[in-house]
Amino acid sequence: MILFILLLIMNKDMLVLILTHGELCEKLKEFFLYLAGDPPVRMKAVQLSPSMNPKDYLRSVKDIAEGNTCLFLTDIAGGTPDNTARTLLMQGIKGACVSGVNVPMVIKILAASLNDDGFEELVKNLIIAGKDGIKEFYSAN
Repeated sequence: MILFILLLIMNKDMLVLILTHGELCEKLKEFFLYLAGDPPVRMKAVQLSPSMNPKDYLRSVKDIAEGNTCLFLTDIAGGTPDNTARTLLMQGIKGACVSGVNVPMVIKILAASLNDDGFEELVKNLIIAGKDGIKEFYSAN
């Protein structure tokens, strides 16, 4: 799976679709653009609003995804955005879906699109980012 995602990231024709409940996807895209300036990859954010019907959401995401190789980044495994991405992949949209989107993932997409690192180096960096992206800190008491 990681190999397939890396191949997508290295493909400049890829479309990154961030799918979330509410505005999280927009904020992650804004953060990506803040870091990237002129984005090296195409990225769209599609939020699921509380009043939106899941079938309408599926239709709107499908309209964007059709004809593209997509890397879907979703907020919660098994949630409507994630199920939408998986449904589209099962219906023949080319790409992959990764749930649990967070800031380290967005940064890694940017870094992978800008670097000319070899494939093995990119794999190593993704694994490190995945392990080190979440930290814990405890009080002294």
